Order: sequence, then structure tokens, then C-alpha cells
Amino acid sequence: MAVHDFAFVLTLPGHPHDTEMLNDLLRTVLAHAGYAGDTLERLVKQVTRARAAAAQAEPCAVRFDAHGGELQIVVSHAGRDWRTTCPVLAH
Repeated sequence: MAVHDFAFVLTLPGHPHDTEMLNDLLRTVLAHAGYAGDTLERLVKQVTRARAAAAQAEPCAVRFDAHGGELQIVVSHAGRDWRTTCPVLAH
């Protein structure tokens, strides 16, 4: 495993404050992967929209997997996945 490789899953229970917590976590993870400014905020908005589409009042899982220079973010809800992949910019 490379120094910058990591993986974890966050299960959001469907509480009103889930979006705020997810946005804070996304900003931290994306900054760790080397993102900043408009690009970071664009990715946060994409994931937030995917979470909103998963029905806010129901649980969903958000998976982060950085491996081999790529960061994959997956939002899973009711057997359906939304995903995006972006390069890890930090060295």
C-alpha cells in the first residue's frame, strides 16, 4: 500500500445534520488528496447531490478509496451506487 492509499466507509443514518458532516469530511479528504478551491467545491457539490438523491431521511453509505493515485468516492443507497473517480494530486 502506498503512503497516500486509504479506504474507509461512512454510514449516514439519515439525520438532518448528515449533509453538514459529510461536507466537512469531503473537504478534509479532498484536501488530503490535493484538491482546493473551485475544484474541491465542485466535487463536494457532486457528492452532496448524490447523497440528496438517496433520500436524506434514509441511511446510505459513502465509501472513500484512494489507491494507485486515484480516489474513488461511492455513495450507496438501496442497492444503487453513484460513483466518481479523480486523481490524487498530493504527493
